[in-house]
Parts: sequence; structure tokens; C-alpha cells
Amino acid sequence: MKIIQGPIIKTRLLAPTNSRGSRYVAEHKRDSTTKWRRIIPKHYGSSEWENHRNAAQELIENSPMNEWGIIIVCAGYDSDGYYWVLADAPYSPA
Repeated sequence: MKIIQGPIIKTRLLAPTNSRGSRYVAEHKRDSTTKWRRIIPKHYGSSEWENHRNAAQELIENSPMNEWGIIIVCAGYDSDGYYWVLADAPYSPA
């Protein structure tokens, strides 16, 4: 079995406030001093999963990760949000 490995993007829902609606935040902590972050508004025509994925994709496209030639290859989740694994090629079973 081949193990997929690569950078992780974490996404979570930000609750609405008095001045802003629901939003999704995507974050990648590159190292101890560098964190990339992107926030997008909730798209009510999309599912929860699609909104999280869209936030992760937005971070990829608007950060130095865009130059790495990577894509989302798998995802996981828990009660805190989603975790998106990135790699340079789609996984295919050996």
C-alpha cells in the first residue's frame, strides 16, 4: 500500500457575526513563522463539504503553493473541520 504524503490545509467554519455572515477559513502552517490563510464567504448553494473544499482550493490558488504544481488528493474531517492532503499527482493504487 502506498501512503500519500504532502502538505495539509485545515479548513473550518467561522460563525456569523453582527456584521458578517458565515465564512470558511483555510490555513496552512508552512513553518514556525509562516502561516498562509484565506477566508471565503459561505456559498449557500453549495454543500458543507464543497464550501470547505472551495476554501482549500482558494488558498492553493492564492499562495506560493500555486507554484508547487500540487492538487488536493484526499480529505479527512473531525468536529473541528476538514483536513486536505495535497500532492503533486493523484493517488492510484499500485
